[in-house]
Amino acid sequence: IAQAIKWYIKLGFEVENGEDIENAIRDIAGWALKENEKTKSHEPAKRMTAEVKRLLEIMFYTGTANLRQKMNAQQMHEELLQRVHQGELSEGDVPKVSTIQNLISGFSRR
Repeated sequence: IAQAIKWYIKLGFEVENGEDIENAIRDIAGWALKENEKTKSHEPAKRMTAEVKRLLEIMFYTGTANLRQKMNAQQMHEELLQRVHQGELSEGDVPKVSTIQNLISGFSRR
């Protein structure tokens, strides 16, 4: 068995007898468990405020009604940033461009 382990698993140390094999298996099992261990350090998901969602929905449907005023996700993001500079919104309320793209996809499916 020791030779099989030497040939097929690179352990990083010598395996001489049965006790070494048991230690190697214990180390491998501990390593695998440590890798799969879930950490609970995730921050809670940030929710989009109703006001921001309403503004994005208005921008989307305005573009649907009048194609000359159609905005992509980047333009909508810039519009929200302008509202932050005007003091209407806080900077933490502005979602990422990818979030706005996902919201546009949701509006399109309706």
